[in-house]
Amino acid sequence: MRDRPDEQYDLLVKIIKEGRLNAFYKVIYPGGKSVGVPLEKGKPGGVFFNNSFTEGDFRQGTLFQMSSLCFCDIPLSELGLHMGKYGRFGVAFAKATLVPRGASPVFYIEENATEGVHKRSADLEKAAKLYPLLDEMMHSIACDKHTAHLRFDLDDLFYRVFPYMKFFDSTKPDDCESNTYMEREWRMNGNLEFKMSDICRVIIPKTYAHHLRSDLSDYIGQVTFAESVTN
Repeated sequence: MRDRPDEQYDLLVKIIKEGRLNAFYKVIYPGGKSVGVPLEKGKPGGVFFNNSFTEGDFRQGTLFQMSSLCFCDIPLSELGLHMGKYGRFGVAFAKATLVPRGASPVFYIEENATEGVHKRSADLEKAAKLYPLLDEMMHSIACDKHTAHLRFDLDDLFYRVFPYMKFFDSTKPDDCESNTYMEREWRMNGNLEFKMSDICRVIIPKTYAHHLRSDLSDYIGQVTFAESVTN
């Protein structure tokens, strides 16, 4: 869609009018192919463990499948690189709007980093795949008030930490889509329902300014032209 600006503009207007940003979760098909599916309106977010995991699932974000909604905490003056990858349309919210709804920065892991002879990304993946075994152990011992908290502590680690890890390859150039470090990503679990007054800024190419004023006449927030960022 990056090369179809009219479609991007229509989607932006639709999102703002509906007051909802959809989270997506990944559905894994036989053969390892994954497809992003939007979380239905009104449904709570969730995290699911992929029991049919294969090598590399954790690094690719398909081991713990969270209904993720992603944002980028990029200074306005640095948006040019991001726009070159994904397009020149965007909507911005204040952290004060997102944090109470669970948004938090991801943990970036350089996938080639090593400690001694061990690659850190591989070690983390092995630890993450211990979840089914540890979960079974917790079920067997979490049977009274003194041990029940262990079950919740385990879920906190696996469901509230691991889905927020993101791997990247620093050997790739900054404008490569697989080098995501410059995105400064934040994630939340579930859809974002918002009012138009929650929006801090809308970013569009200047050629769509007239359309925006007509299509979103009730919007009184900031409008930034993409050309002022990329030039």
